[in-house]
Amino acid sequence: MSINSSVEVNIDPKTLVDIRPPKFNVVFIRDDYTTQDFVVHVLECVFNHTHDRATDFAIKIKDRGKAIVGTYNYEIAETKAIETTGLARSNNFPLKVSLEQLG
Repeated sequence: MSINSSVEVNIDPKTLVDIRPPKFNVVFIRDDYTTQDFVVHVLECVFNHTHDRATDFAIKIKDRGKAIVGTYNYEIAETKAIETTGLARSNNFPLKVSLEQLG
């Protein structure tokens, strides 16, 4: 007995749905109290940025008022935002972090 295992499927590309989860930017917002050294420390420890990259982000936050410091799926972005906020509060800094959905 022979089984035919070949199937022809015709899919219209216009009907395909993007099933990738949305991405979120993690945004640091400048305040007048959080030190640049602390921001660099968080960017190195929580976001795994190099010292030079973290310093560049800290300068951008200072100059522009905010900066996107990473882009992740929601769960990772939320975890990093929560960890950052917790570190800031435990060190008596009011650093604000927000999430912005792409697209």
